[in-house]
Amino acid sequence: MIAYDQHLHTHCSHDSKESFDAICLAARARGLSGVAITDHADLFGVDPEETRDRIARSVREATEAGERYPDLSVSRGVEIGDYFASRDGGRSVLSLADYDLVIGSVHCLSFGKLNDAYSRCDFGETWSDGEIEGLFAHYLSLLLTMAETNDFDVLAHLTCPLRYLIGKYRRKVDLSRRRDAIAAILSAVIRRGAALEINTSGLSDGEPGGMMMPDEPILSLYRDLGGKRITFGSDAHTAARVGIGFREAEERVAPLGFTHYTVYRKREPIDLPF
Repeated sequence: MIAYDQHLHTHCSHDSKESFDAICLAARARGLSGVAITDHADLFGVDPEETRDRIARSVREATEAGERYPDLSVSRGVEIGDYFASRDGGRSVLSLADYDLVIGSVHCLSFGKLNDAYSRCDFGETWSDGEIEGLFAHYLSLLLTMAETNDFDVLAHLTCPLRYLIGKYRRKVDLSRRRDAIAAILSAVIRRGAALEINTSGLSDGEPGGMMMPDEPILSLYRDLGGKRITFGSDAHTAARVGIGFREAEERVAPLGFTHYTVYRKREPIDLPF
């Protein structure tokens, strides 16, 4: 079983109210060996001082949680979203602590009618099929910029907008048209020796067939390009979601030829066998 959840949020993220104790107790109950607290440091349209204060508090509380739960490895991480919005802001967040891992992601877009997080947008009838395709292409271009130019250890939820475009609004996105763009992102991850996250937030325990981000075709492409490092993260914002979908994810990933997954300590990768 996958023993480490490398993507978790607490009350130190803007979109969670969960305590560190609840996260750690849930991980222990699920039989996990370790967790990484990666609270949000989004850089698009936010107060930089407020963001720094939250992340400094997150690092401090993660350290204290590790002392309270010595049987559980509690890593100090951060999810820096939207590097493209402020490289200085990214460097400022990175200077706050000696992190165990840094996750890079893109949550917000300025495209057409959207100037906000794509998770908060209504992609209903006011968006044409062409606009939907254009928005996803724009997202991939920003993700490539982040992957090529910024400092991170793990690229998070590569296909995250599809959770809303397809999963929530049932819009069509032709991924075959984006193969080259996705391959460029994967190649950038490989060149820097980083890891690709398998995000299980779209999965449920005991209900197979949910959305894994990215899915098997993209993971196979990553492997074919020479990618070896993968991490698993539930992206949980509540204790009930810690480690969600890990069993299904392992069953779906194992046939693709990956024999190890990666955890990070002081930003150094440690490869663990399945």
